[in-house]
Amino acid sequence: GAAGLALLPAIGIFGYFLDSFSTAESRISRDRELAADREGASVATSSAIAAALVKLHAFSGVWNDLQLAAVDALKEGHYFPNMSKLFAERAAEMATPEVLDGIDTSHLSHPTDSHPSLATRLQALGLSIADVSEASLQVSPQDSAISLFENLEECEEGLSEQAQLHLANLCGIHLPDQVRE
Repeated sequence: GAAGLALLPAIGIFGYFLDSFSTAESRISRDRELAADREGASVATSSAIAAALVKLHAFSGVWNDLQLAAVDALKEGHYFPNMSKLFAERAAEMATPEVLDGIDTSHLSHPTDSHPSLATRLQALGLSIADVSEASLQVSPQDSAISLFENLEECEEGLSEQAQLHLANLCGIHLPDQVRE
């Protein structure tokens, strides 16, 4: 009614301030992200950080798809014994030059920050996708840090079980005591 009309100017001003704050916060978040990339490059190399960023953009969807498949399996009373192994296999299948087509315009999603596009992040590191494409498609390196772990398979299976219990809890899926595929 008429009382609501009196609030319209205040709502408009509040909306303007909220938009201004959001714009400034997004710029600060992007600047912070680029600074984090530079710090990473200071302890590794720009090309290593750039290749890791490209891999994140190229293969993060594999993990999301795997989690959805795990939820479907859990609903049927099954689970994946080793999600890490499945992820590695699926990423290796996808590691072709085509996975990099158009990826430079992609953004990683994050609950609280807005990440700059991959192209912006690579440019800030002084590189392009072409510069790191070969390294970005190497998803099964011979000299991997994973070799530092003892009992790797057992560790991955335990983590897989915990991840799927968490997914079941989030989705309200009741599981029997022993769920095995």
